[in-house]
Amino acid sequence: MAKAISNLDLAVMLGNLTAYRRRGSDKLILRRPGGPSKKQIMEDYNFDETRKNMSDFGACTKATKGLRDAILPLLHLGDPNFTGRLNQLFKKIQHMPSGTLRGARSIPSPGTAIW
Repeated sequence: MAKAISNLDLAVMLGNLTAYRRRGSDKLILRRPGGPSKKQIMEDYNFDETRKNMSDFGACTKATKGLRDAILPLLHLGDPNFTGRLNQLFKKIQHMPSGTLRGARSIPSPGTAIW
């Protein structure tokens, strides 16, 4: 990754390079795009495990959103950056024995026996 000092304030494509500024840094960062495409991840057999992980994590984020929405009037009272900790908690709940396979696991709703 190349770094340069410049007055450029917006992200730009320079051929196959992307130039941008990272938050909290005054340096310009240049990088080449890399990694698999969205189509490869969504369709290729080699990314089957990745899709299962995406599905499981999606269930955790939906549970986190539900809880955040429920306590929305109280968010100003504490640390607003607790979403990651909630995702971590729901991931632990999700890994409790339930008999479901990876990629099909969800978070139990408040009416089930775990709550």
